[in-house]
Amino acid sequence: MSDVFSLGLMIMLAAIAAIGGLVIAARLRRWTSAEQKVEAFTMQEIREMLARGQISEQEFEAMRAALLGRRAPAAPVQPPAPPESPPPGST
Repeated sequence: MSDVFSLGLMIMLAAIAAIGGLVIAARLRRWTSAEQKVEAFTMQEIREMLARGQISEQEFEAMRAALLGRRAPAAPVQPPAPPESPPPGST
């Protein structure tokens, strides 16, 4: 009889521990997701900020891309300047 009692007690303790772990995990998830909330702008708001000069064209493009779920386009790359040729007669 004591073996059955011990087994039942262990099962009950395991169930309590599992439920406690689930409660802690749920609260931890809620706490971390609350910290990640960032104020999002609408497309109209970022257009207005650009028009008022509060953000640059590059910032506008980055915010627009983030809003639309895409990466911002890379800034145009300038090709390297050709090497200067030595002046005539300097060889």
